[in-house]
Amino acid sequence: MQYTSVLNTLTINDNLQFKNKIYFAPMGVGLSNIKGEFTNELADFYNLIFQGGCGFAVTGNVTVSEKSKLSINNLSLYNKEQFISLCNFFDQINNQYKNLIFIQLHHYGSQGNPLITNNPLLSPSGIISQKSKDKGDQRFYPVVMSAQDIEDVIKAYIESAKMIYETGIKNIQIHAANGYLISSFLSPYTNLRSDKYGGNTIKRGTILLEILDGIHAATQGKMNISVRLGIHDLMGNQGQYPELLEDLVKILPNHGVSMITCSIATIDSYNKLLNYNQSTDQLLHKSVETIKTFTNIPVGFDGFINSLEKADQLIRENICDFVGMSRALFADNNLIKKTINKQYHSINKCLYDGNCFKDKSNPLLDRVYCCVNKNYLRPNHIHYR
Repeated sequence: MQYTSVLNTLTINDNLQFKNKIYFAPMGVGLSNIKGEFTNELADFYNLIFQGGCGFAVTGNVTVSEKSKLSINNLSLYNKEQFISLCNFFDQINNQYKNLIFIQLHHYGSQGNPLITNNPLLSPSGIISQKSKDKGDQRFYPVVMSAQDIEDVIKAYIESAKMIYETGIKNIQIHAANGYLISSFLSPYTNLRSDKYGGNTIKRGTILLEILDGIHAATQGKMNISVRLGIHDLMGNQGQYPELLEDLVKILPNHGVSMITCSIATIDSYNKLLNYNQSTDQLLHKSVETIKTFTNIPVGFDGFINSLEKADQLIRENICDFVGMSRALFADNNLIKKTINKQYHSINKCLYDGNCFKDKSNPLLDRVYCCVNKNYLRPNHIHYR
């Protein structure tokens, strides 16, 4: 059989096995309600994704705090009603898929929307992104977090993780990438603190380690924990890059982490990911390969992966242990099945024009749409340059 490397099983923590090494990467699709609750529509969406043949999936951007949101219908998990909606969500997921979903816990940090939360944006050192400056509104300028702010955020992650644990599902992912809150602590560009949360690599990672330890203790060490790790800020000589993370990556398994998914870019460099660029793609591969040398737990990534052929090659070349697709599987939920059945010409190929990302901040839209998938086609009156 073709693609034997990527279609082999993947075992995590000796207690969780996926039928292949392809995952649907976290992608916010805007299918929660205005209370941030999980909906039947979202469950239907993931059922379709799993029917297409991926090994597992990670939900996108589930905020742990009412003080941190990007949109009015931001997926959330910090109150009883949202917990009940999560239970209902899992009730609507096909039974064979339930244990294949990782709920991603998230805090936007300086990249949230204070106009929605009426709360200041939090950051380790108050570094202002160019995108925030361009808004011309000082409400988008982040404040420096106090020790109490940090303690509150850590507690919020732990409480959200406990809710997931109480559903009976044991898979979570901690979002520590793309310049969001935890990622901004890990990066030397945005973390200039002189207390225990700033300094060398381990100190910058203290907030992440305390979150992990808190979750491990609160869930009796029974959770399968993945970390989405920001490994390169794409800011030239500034910011995060793989070699800086060696000491942190080496100790993550000691804090309950069983797998790592890698990501690159922050708010001011994310435009480099909207359209395919060969040099960025090659940098991503090299960066992931470097992270993989630091640990024995499985390492994967997503970004610009649009075919089983490319995914299989990356694993055969030992760049990674598993691969993620988001836009490619959004464009065609059945890409995997169609490829295995050699129905290549019927695959709806992602255009990689970034329009689905633009949908997230478009006030005229209620969800994320697609250019090519008939199930999610963008309304005719929406046009992007």
